[in-house]
Amino acid sequence: SDSQRPGDEFLAGFGKTARDGLHLRAAAVSETCDVVISNVLVIDAVQGVRKVSIGIRRGRIHAIGRAGNPDTLDSVDIVVGTGTTIVSGEGLIATAGAVDTHV
Repeated sequence: SDSQRPGDEFLAGFGKTARDGLHLRAAAVSETCDVVISNVLVIDAVQGVRKVSIGIRRGRIHAIGRAGNPDTLDSVDIVVGTGTTIVSGEGLIATAGAVDTHV
């Protein structure tokens, strides 16, 4: 199932939901993700195809699910702060990958 409900997605940009106090939490950097890839399709062998956000902290995937501010939203898996870099994943697919050392 999708982590985002229609009309309640995590969206960055002018007039979107990712702004201080709504979907962004004013918190210490250690409590939030460094990078969030928002609204991307994830293909999982067990759970199928899901529209979720991916939270990255210290160079590793920290969480997959719903991004936002747990103070204002329910069921938040990825805490996004004012210092978090947001990458829009609209229309993109995230799959497991590897590093090709032959390039």
